[in-house]
Amino acid sequence: MRRLASGLAFGCALVLAACEFSGPLEDVGIVTPLVAVDSFRTVVSGVVLDAATGDPIGGAAQLSFAGEVGPLMRDLFGGPVEGWIDSQGFASYGIANSVRPSSDRPVELRVIARGAGYQTNSARIEIRRDGRHEFRVVLVRDDLLDEAARGNAEFEIRSDSTVASTIVTALSLGREVLSVRVPANTTVTSGHDHGVSGEKVLQATWRPPSSRSLSQFPGGMDAGVRPPDGSDILATLTTGAVISISVPGTESLLFGDSLEVTSVISPALKSSRTNAAILPGDVVDIHRWKPEEGIWLEHTQARVRRVGGDLTATFRSAQTGTFSIGFRNGHCSDARVTLSGNTLGGSVVAWHGTPGQADALRVWRFGRAQREVVLEGPPGFWQGTLEVRHGQDVAGVSYASLCGAQMEIALENSPAPDLIEVTASPMGCSSFGVTDVPTLSVLAIPRPSPLSGEGALLRPPYVVDRLALAHESPGRTTGFSFGPVRSDDTLYLILGGRHWVYPPSDSGVLDVSNMARETGLCT
Repeated sequence: MRRLASGLAFGCALVLAACEFSGPLEDVGIVTPLVAVDSFRTVVSGVVLDAATGDPIGGAAQLSFAGEVGPLMRDLFGGPVEGWIDSQGFASYGIANSVRPSSDRPVELRVIARGAGYQTNSARIEIRRDGRHEFRVVLVRDDLLDEAARGNAEFEIRSDSTVASTIVTALSLGREVLSVRVPANTTVTSGHDHGVSGEKVLQATWRPPSSRSLSQFPGGMDAGVRPPDGSDILATLTTGAVISISVPGTESLLFGDSLEVTSVISPALKSSRTNAAILPGDVVDIHRWKPEEGIWLEHTQARVRRVGGDLTATFRSAQTGTFSIGFRNGHCSDARVTLSGNTLGGSVVAWHGTPGQADALRVWRFGRAQREVVLEGPPGFWQGTLEVRHGQDVAGVSYASLCGAQMEIALENSPAPDLIEVTASPMGCSSFGVTDVPTLSVLAIPRPSPLSGEGALLRPPYVVDRLALAHESPGRTTGFSFGPVRSDDTLYLILGGRHWVYPPSDSGVLDVSNMARETGLCT
């Protein structure tokens, strides 16, 4: 039974249950506060991080879910999770039990995040097994695109929706790296086929690949690609430049097919056929970012030309947006990295090329004492450097291919941290008013801050895998336990789109009465 009829009013008191009533509730006689809740085999939890600080973002943020199982996300009571969810950068929801992921039949979820003053971004999760799965989305503030060359030009959309010839250029170290040209008499419309007019500003930014820009690549470099036929492709992108074109104060504008974009391509970009530097005459792929769905769209292709001392590509677009110039690689059989000396957890980073001269990266995180890391769905035909980040240490090896690779890496022995088990209960309540809390998750985030979103992406898993509920007859939940966590970790309890923060503690005892009261779970 998903809900007791007499517990309906109670369930609607919860922030996570969206209920409306057209009239007053009738007295139904005996009302029990205990609500039966089904469990979930698979739960997805995570956090949205500020790219500048690596901390969870403050203020209002919204999340949505897309991909194969996006429509199958469920709240505590099994209700559908639809549209944009108000949150402050945290979420924990279940996946409908009709979904049965396996290594032979993985399922895909894309978590999309947006916030006022931030660029929309997403993270893709490939789910191959039941259990708890983690996402991290890094959001970049609109005015803090590091390493970006910028340019803008004023133009007027006349009363007949046409414009005069307009060119905007962006400079990096004194040389032109990007130009966007709008031919004279181009007709401009909004995405809703409405005419627009008035003074506008055309803005353009250009970002070459770097460790920071690759870690902030929209959707992550494995977000996937959608060709014109609409069938999503599992792929990892490489990039020689990310270009953003916008008209502030408007939604995407349509310029016929007349925006002519010419961009310098970073020499770090490597050929998808040879893994060597690209050459004049090579053909590169142009992809356009679709932020509301967290996926890259096939846009067009362009031939590489040499102009002066730079390699460039020119393409046309009917609309503003974000574009990547590079290639895409399909995924191949899993690689495995065997670790020795792992006491802290960390991450495995595969660079396409060498750090500082790479055009792409992929990241897989691993927990404390984990002996094997499976690099699920690595990109085919890559060559480069594999790094294992473990605390302050970095162990690196070169690789000729990740497809089915087997590697062994010895890590420097670091002292194991002080770990504690935590018991949590609502001490100001007799119990929770539900038989189960399947979408409750705990994130243990270490301090101090990693100082950047790039650093936060490389930290070990935040989600605590083991969470056990305590019950008393007749199934009432009295608390829960979890661990091990570091005694100096900050703990975030997440339920649906809400979270509660608990400071570090050596005692291992947590009073979660405030969480129980604020959700209506306190009985």
